[in-house]
Amino acid sequence: LRATATPNLSPFVDPYWLPEGGSNALAIPGVAATLQTPAVSAFTPDVVLCAAGTGATAAGLAAGLAAVQAHGEVWAIA
Repeated sequence: LRATATPNLSPFVDPYWLPEGGSNALAIPGVAATLQTPAVSAFTPDVVLCAAGTGATAAGLAAGLAAVQAHGEVWAIA
């Protein structure tokens, strides 16, 4: 494995670097917000599967489903 440098973000105005993997303070509310958009507001799954990782995606999905009053389960698979 070799380390790669952070890409040159200078052409972009106020970029926000999203690390591959991991979690931060915006992770859970950010994922939850994706389920509150009009495009997916009628999304009412029985089960949502995602990779376990840090658990932030699963927590965000659960929060998002609860916010739109969907009663599906979120399963995080390791």
